[in-house]
Amino acid sequence: MKLTKAHLESLVVQKTFTRPTPTMTICVITVPGNAQVAGESNVIDPANFDAAIGEKMAYEDAIEKLWQLEGYAIKRQSSTVLSRAARAGYQAERAAQVEADGREPAPDWANLSEPAARLALEDARAVFGGNAPEHHGPVFRAAVLAFT
Repeated sequence: MKLTKAHLESLVVQKTFTRPTPTMTICVITVPGNAQVAGESNVIDPANFDAAIGEKMAYEDAIEKLWQLEGYAIKRQSSTVLSRAARAGYQAERAAQVEADGREPAPDWANLSEPAARLALEDARAVFGGNAPEHHGPVFRAAVLAFT
């Protein structure tokens, strides 16, 4: 998902402005879940204060802060999905290998070494990107793609 300003603005349920000092404007935007993010603007000289510009700048500041929070949330969610997909792919492939030729199974996901787990994550990322690694069969790819 690409995070855009239009998407962020579509999340805004409410925006309120306050002017706590003659030179400052605060904008509080409310997003789903009743979370609130505040932005501010300020001028040095009260004679230069323009309410419309102050509100615009405070709103832009609040949106910029929301951008950081949403970016983090999307990255975290994406990381969780990738981890679950890699685990599903690895376990499906492991089960298929045992069923196909009766070989001793590879370690289960919980006992997988750190380098092997990292490789499974990279491979799942490649499958999501449409560039499935050759060393994995269709079982791994199908299990990973079930998460898309």
